[in-house]
Parts: sequence; C-alpha cells; structure tokens
Amino acid sequence: MVTSLLNLVVNAIEGGLAGALIARAIYLHYFKKSMRRVYETVGVLVFYIIVIVIVNTIAVKLPTPPNPPISEYETLQQTLSVDYWVIAIIDEILHIIIPLLPNEIDPLQAIARSLLSIITISAYLTATYTVLYWLFQFAPFMILMGLYGAVIRPRASINGLLLGIGLSLILSTPVLGLFVTGVIGIFHALLAYQPPCYGVGLVTVTATGPEPLVINTTQGWSMTSQVKILNITTGWHATFITWTCEPFKITGVIWDWLGLHYNTTGPFFVPFLNIGFASVSAQSPGRAITCGNASCGAFRILSQHGLGINASLTVLPNDTLVLRNESAILWAWVGGYKSNCTISVEPSHMYPVENLTQLYEYLSVIPWPLNTYEEPPAVAPTNYTQVIINATAYNETCILALKPGSPPWSGYLGVPITGPIMWALGWIVELVQAANDLYTALASGVTAFAVSIVLGILLGIGLGPELSAAVGLTGFTIVRIAESVWNIVRDIFLAG
Repeated sequence: MVTSLLNLVVNAIEGGLAGALIARAIYLHYFKKSMRRVYETVGVLVFYIIVIVIVNTIAVKLPTPPNPPISEYETLQQTLSVDYWVIAIIDEILHIIIPLLPNEIDPLQAIARSLLSIITISAYLTATYTVLYWLFQFAPFMILMGLYGAVIRPRASINGLLLGIGLSLILSTPVLGLFVTGVIGIFHALLAYQPPCYGVGLVTVTATGPEPLVINTTQGWSMTSQVKILNITTGWHATFITWTCEPFKITGVIWDWLGLHYNTTGPFFVPFLNIGFASVSAQSPGRAITCGNASCGAFRILSQHGLGINASLTVLPNDTLVLRNESAILWAWVGGYKSNCTISVEPSHMYPVENLTQLYEYLSVIPWPLNTYEEPPAVAPTNYTQVIINATAYNETCILALKPGSPPWSGYLGVPITGPIMWALGWIVELVQAANDLYTALASGVTAFAVSIVLGILLGIGLGPELSAAVGLTGFTIVRIAESVWNIVRDIFLAG
C-alpha cells in the first residue's frame, strides 16, 4: 500500500504538478515580471522532488505496519485485572496474619501496582498506535496536498506542516507498530504465569504436642506460634493461605528435625466463606532437652528394671540421669553423651530425620523486607545423633549425662510458604524478565521511532524558515543556468 500510494504522488509530481509549476514560473516571468517568485517556485519544485525521491526510497524498504494488537490487549487487560484482584486478596489475608506489616514495604502491593502499570502502558501504546495506523493510509495524500499547496503559496508554513506530518506517519508508523506489538507480546507472555484457580482461602491449624512445629501440607509450609487475644494465650496455631480449588491435607509434622507421629481432624470450612479450621495432635518423642528458649534434643526412657534394694533412676533438671541398682534402656536425640559406668550404645531409626531443604528453597524467593518476618530453624541438624542407650548400675551409682545438640530448634514463619504466596511472589521473577525484554525493545524501538519522527518533520518543514533563502538560491541557480544554456543555444541558431 505504501509503494502504490507513493507512486501516485510521484506520478502527480512528474505530470500535473511539474507542469503547473513550470507554467506558473513562465507566468511570473513574462506577466508578473517577478523574478524572485520565479526563483522560489523553481526552488520549491526541485526541493520537493528531492524529498519525494528520498521518501520513496526509504518507504519501499520499510516493513508493512502490523495490525493494532487490540485483541491481545483486551486479553491482557482482562487476565491481569483478575490477577491484580487475586494478589489484592492474598495481600489482605497476609495483613491479617501480619497486622504490623507496613504498606510501604509490602512486596505484594508493589507487584499489584506493577500489574496496573502494565495495563496502563499497554492501553496507551495500543491506543496511540491504533490512531496512527488509521492515519497512516492518509499520509501520502497529506504529502500530495503539501506539494500542490506549494504551487499556490510556496512559502506558506502549512505546506511544510502537511508534508512533515505525512513523512512522519510513513516513517514512524511501521517502526512504532513493530515496537508496540513487540511490547504487547512481551507483556502477553506474562499470561502464561497463571494460578491454578482464582479462589483464595485461609486455613488455621490448631496444634498440640511439642512446640514449635513445622507443618507441611499439600499446599505448602507453615510453623506454629502462640496466639494471644487480650493477653490471653489461646494455644499454638499455624495459618495457611490456600487455593480453594486444591485439597488441603497435612502431610508431615516436624519437631527438632524429627518427623513425628500425628493425628489430624478437618479441615472444616465456614459455609459461604473460604475460611477453614483443622487440628493436629503430634506425639512427643520424649522429654525435651532445652537450651534457653529453644530445644536441643530429646530423650525417652523405654524400659527400666530394679536390680536390688534401693533401686532408683533419677532425672536431674540438667538432663542427667542417675541410676542406682537400676538397669535402663532409653532413646535419645542428643549432641552426645557421657557416663562413668559401662553403657552400650546402638544407632536408632525410631524417628526419621527431616531436613528443611525444600522449605529453604522457597524462602530464598521471598524478597527483603518480607523475609524479615521469617526466622525458621536451620536447614538441617549438624550435631545430633539418634541412639539407643543401655545403662546398668549394680551396687553402684551410674551417672549418664546427655549433651544438647546443635543448632537449636526455634524460630517462626511469619509468612506461610504456601501456593498463593509463592505464586504472588513469583511475579517478581516474571516482571524482572519482562523488564529486561522491554529494555531491549526500548533501546531500539523508541530510538528508531523518535528518529523517524524528527527526520520526517525536518524533511517536511525544510529545517524551518531559515532554509527559504536556500530554496530561493537553488531556484535562482537553476534558472540562471537554464537562461545561460538557452542564450548559448539561441546564439548558435542565430549565427547559423
């Protein structure tokens, strides 16, 4: 279309416009006796013919402007709007769990604002290109009007303005079209990152047993913590932000890196609300070995037998066992042991040792400052051993000291590491990738678009009124050369 319309302009120049300009120059020379206007008319003719030749050469090399990506934008706008509201709901639930979370440092609100910005930018770009795409078909006619206007009023600014607009449309519309469709395509790629559903709920698990517990479910991780209402402790609870379309089931309970035996009930959901309640009762492996406010192991006496008079087994507050005429078998999860009597020790596998590697992989995605609300136990126990100890004291006193393991078991998960949270935070990776792709497109597209507009305006306006003298000088030179050639030819004929 560009080539055919530009050929129309060129044909008009070669035929009607060139003839009209020559006729006007003759009229001004012989009837008006105004050589200055003759020079201007001839200069304008030469100048605009040069411009059209340049435009025609450039235009045939430009790609055809793509259709405006209206349907792609509508899909983008509808889907990202829903994603925005899903993140807003997740954020509201997160503020229920962390009431003191400042809005200024809330990453979910920043992600939501980014989605709104993408929708707004896409709307502006699509609307702008749609208008230019519609005007693009009229660009050659604007050039034609500017050229014919130059015949009537060679120095009128409207002629250069029309030509400048026409040139800018021809040069910039294909470039902007490729840029806009590329940007919408980059944003459209974000639509591949969608949640399993748009329903978000909250499940609260009430726990009994050793504390704190790390609870693993089909929808992610959380950790129990004490909840107080009006300074009254209501027990240990763990909260989960969940997808309502996926089942919620507790799959593991961990304390001090030991996988515990447990029983569960629920979850039971409030009718018409995506709020559920469940409970878990974990069986304690034994008496906890404490180190400050944390746990550093546990032990449990499996069996004991008196071997004589005054048989006794005493457990001191510092986790030391004192045996007198007593035989005892105990299970221990400790950092070490020491005794003044003969004992037999065997490895034990009564409880599976659970590392928190997967949990920490999810934690690495949480951005600062939200990760300041996370302080879970270490990934794995580095100085623990699980053993069965058989100690016997006959007619003697046996002292068995159990050493605490390390690192200690303590901490909290202020933000539950569940599906909706990880999906919402996963937008950070998607937006960073989109920003990198967008920067690449901006580096080339915006520059080319701006240069094409500036080039079109400069060619159309002729670099402003300052070049009017150059146009007149061009016409003067051509007319003088033509007069000189005509005089030489005339003298030759007259001499003959």
